Amino acid sequence: MLRSLTSQTREQDMSSRVRHLATQRPRVETGPTKFGEDWTGVFIRGDNALVFAEHLRRAMATCPDAISRSVLEGLLDDLESVRETANG
Repeated sequence: MLRSLTSQTREQDMSSRVRHLATQRPRVETGPTKFGEDWTGVFIRGDNALVFAEHLRRAMATCPDAISRSVLEGLLDDLESVRETANG
């Protein structure tokens, strides 16, 4: 029960952070992306993010270092934040 409540809270938090921008044509693909004069960042399409998340989760199972694991868990949360629910 605790896990489902935590997951539900995380989903609500993630959905409140989603930035809705105008549709881009052609669509933005996974890769380096720059907005105006800001730093270049990395855009990861949702379908790619979920595949990356699954592979990262498997790799983390063998990660012995607590600090590295903590950093990877943050990345995993970001990657999984693109998962859309029936309500979202």
